[in-house]
Amino acid sequence: MILGMCQFQNHLKTLEFNTFYPEYLNLSQDNENDWMIYARKVKDIMLKAMPHATNSESGFRDMKEYEKIIKDLA
Repeated sequence: MILGMCQFQNHLKTLEFNTFYPEYLNLSQDNENDWMIYARKVKDIMLKAMPHATNSESGFRDMKEYEKIIKDLA
């Protein structure tokens, strides 16, 4: 972050998305698989807005697990 602040000029683009209510999916709050479906749909919307991004099936928990394994090896 400090190196980013040392640059003469920084550019940031912020995208604001509309609220996503996928009633057509018939999701319930009780089923965890339904939340995974919702998260996948939101992820697809975000990937369409970022043309250079690639899809990865790894989630936040997977990345934290990977970081822990790498840290333990060091």
